[in-house]
Amino acid sequence: MGEWQTDLVQWDNPTGHTNKIAGFSKMEFLTNGVFKLACFVKTVTGQVIPVPVTYDGQYQVIDVSHIKVEVSKNMAAVFGASGRTLSYSVSGDTLDLPGLSDITQTKIYHRVSH
Repeated sequence: MGEWQTDLVQWDNPTGHTNKIAGFSKMEFLTNGVFKLACFVKTVTGQVIPVPVTYDGQYQVIDVSHIKVEVSKNMAAVFGASGRTLSYSVSGDTLDLPGLSDITQTKIYHRVSH
């Protein structure tokens, strides 16, 4: 399925400061059935810095609108379950996929072209 990235969004600053933090998420589906999810922060100077926590696991495409994801054991506590089947849709270079920790919130990813 390739590499996908969300648009730049403004997150609340977890340190208690009133300013917002700009960032995005990147999800990569490798051909060997492994997925990786990482978040990045964009500084005021434009530098992109990876957030130290990344998520990974296995995936399997069930059909044209369902994907089964199984997070690695160390991340299962964060997501409340190790595996789940999610509905997704791909239209051109856009992927709509529920969030892994909150499946009621859909994230929109755009295909990353190299």
